[in-house]
Amino acid sequence: MDSSNKLFSNSPYFEGISMIGDKELILDFEKTRNLESFFLRFKDIGNVLADYPIYTSKGYEYFGFPSLVLVPKEGICKSKIFDIAGGHFVESFGEFYLFKYDTDEIVLDKIEELESSDFIKAVDYNFSSYKEIPPEDQRNLYGIIPGTLKPFPSQKAYPIIGLPKLKKKLGKPIIKIAIFDSGVDIEHYDLEFPAKNQAHWDAVQNDNTPMPKNNDPHGTMCAGLAVGYAKQNDYGINGVGSGCSLVSYRVGFTGNTKTGYRKEFKINLFSLLQSFYKATFITGVDVINCSWGLGETFDTLEYLLDKIKNRGRNGLGLPVVFSAGNRSEEVTFPANSKNVITVGAVDLDKCPVQEHTHFEKYGWSSNFGDSVDLCAVGTDLITTDILEHYGWATEYENDFNYLEFQGTSAAAPLVSGAIGVILSCDPNLSYNEVKSILIQSCSKFSQRPKNGYGHGVLNIHNALTKINNQKSNGKQLFYNN
Repeated sequence: MDSSNKLFSNSPYFEGISMIGDKELILDFEKTRNLESFFLRFKDIGNVLADYPIYTSKGYEYFGFPSLVLVPKEGICKSKIFDIAGGHFVESFGEFYLFKYDTDEIVLDKIEELESSDFIKAVDYNFSSYKEIPPEDQRNLYGIIPGTLKPFPSQKAYPIIGLPKLKKKLGKPIIKIAIFDSGVDIEHYDLEFPAKNQAHWDAVQNDNTPMPKNNDPHGTMCAGLAVGYAKQNDYGINGVGSGCSLVSYRVGFTGNTKTGYRKEFKINLFSLLQSFYKATFITGVDVINCSWGLGETFDTLEYLLDKIKNRGRNGLGLPVVFSAGNRSEEVTFPANSKNVITVGAVDLDKCPVQEHTHFEKYGWSSNFGDSVDLCAVGTDLITTDILEHYGWATEYENDFNYLEFQGTSAAAPLVSGAIGVILSCDPNLSYNEVKSILIQSCSKFSQRPKNGYGHGVLNIHNALTKINNQKSNGKQLFYNN
């Protein structure tokens, strides 16, 4: 046993921590909530170096910097906040403050102190799920001439979720659907119109050009299903919320490449908080789609999600939609938050994609649990890819610009698009009314699921009919099938 393992095994404070050889540190985060604190204090012992994860939780790796994010209680003046926090003030927005410190040990002691302070609502270590931002493959699309588009097969999922086939777009440009993801190719033929003149943002690079980098098409794929706008209906992708506006927020990246797919979505906590705040209270979006997860719970983000749900859209409440995840397990944060709408996945037969019935066919299955509100189709979908060779498309493919998409990441934007349509019908609906309409209009699963997958399957026809029936005198003001 090396010196590191001996230290860990002899201390009662290090239950759940062990070494393999002299380089790998194995953590069982469930054994103690303060495990990452001990790792930080002793990470330089032996060969446990700073470039290793600070801790691993539910399969997610987190890297730390000596900084924290805090939210003070109402009425606390700035001088008092600075005095309580100590350290070096970096920046702030709204109620959120970022402070950095000289060492990890100091910041962890400060977090422990602030967690019991009468002046603080929430505090978190400013974790990132990446060590560094990778070099980016900058692209230049100027001069690209679109090839000859071929007619698309119809989306098999749309009849299943009750999306009527109408000549007009159901969404209205006044309704803004934000895609919080790895960036969106807003120059794509089917996305450039809904994205035109919108306040996009790249929180990773801190600028207003949130284009995807390094063959990272996940956000572009989500955007196509939510708000895709085919200028010729048979020659492109119409999203569920086609007609609504698209706002792209690049809040992280997945590290995807054509040769090595990495599923983890990598974010910085403070930048993510800034993005949610900016989109809600400055840009004024109406729906936020998040087809990713974090695993670990962050109190500052939960606080902000609660505020968005209750105060977004000028007090009506803003729906934030999260995918349930594809790990065949209980839903984790942020999808398990009471302040979001969580979406699982069904197949084309309206059967939840479960491990014991679907994993062999698809290689994934939907997460489950009491936090799941409803399901949408998560298989056999076609969507937008990054233009040209910058995306993943290989052969389907209309000049490499479209591809198939599956998983709860694909199901969630169908619900976000549906919310866009519902708000296009009646923009004065509250968050609770929108969620109630979604749930009460669900169609039934074809098979009773083994685990919790919500109230049923998204049905847009039922939802719009329900809204029409609520209009005064039963007059059909928006939707007539």
